[in-house]
Amino acid sequence: MRLLLGVPFLDEFLSECFGSGSITTVYGPAATGKTLFCLLIAKSASKIGKVFYIDSEHDFSIERFKQINKTWQEDLKNIIISKPKSFTEQKKIIFSLTPKGASAIIVDSITRHYQTAGYPIKDLERQLIIIRKLAKENNIPIILTSRVFTDPEKKTYHLYGEQVIKTYSKYLLKLEKAKKSIIAEYKNKKKFFRIGTEGIIPP
Repeated sequence: MRLLLGVPFLDEFLSECFGSGSITTVYGPAATGKTLFCLLIAKSASKIGKVFYIDSEHDFSIERFKQINKTWQEDLKNIIISKPKSFTEQKKIIFSLTPKGASAIIVDSITRHYQTAGYPIKDLERQLIIIRKLAKENNIPIILTSRVFTDPEKKTYHLYGEQVIKTYSKYLLKLEKAKKSIIAEYKNKKKFFRIGTEGIIPP
């Protein structure tokens, strides 16, 4: 099973991402659409089965979900939302998941509390080990987002916990801002898009 964003030009571009038994990590600066990607995947997955949505950023908006989904009321019944307030609480939620029969697990973002609390990277890795195990044992797609930090000398940015996130993620999707659009970069190829009221739209 592969989940779709419902945006044909991006679904074709990301033809390998969001598949069963694997982790796809979406990363980039603020306001590049990371949470919107999560909402679109939740919309797609909720029509198939139960979705576990761990909203560490506290950005899940029912109003936004309504804007991008005509059947939002019915689909919302299949989305189990948790909003951890700390890295420890996030760990407890992840370790307690029983996703048998679920269609997806979404964590937006895996690094918010890790970044702000300054935990050692091994603590983040423990959560990723469990997440990958859940993906493989239950054969479901798992979608993570990650915050980034800027390297001022190289004028680039990196994921928080980059080493372990890259180790445990099968697919990595980078988002970055352009002048009047956003760039999605996957396997060194780029696709431009914009964000509108109705969701993701062509540039």
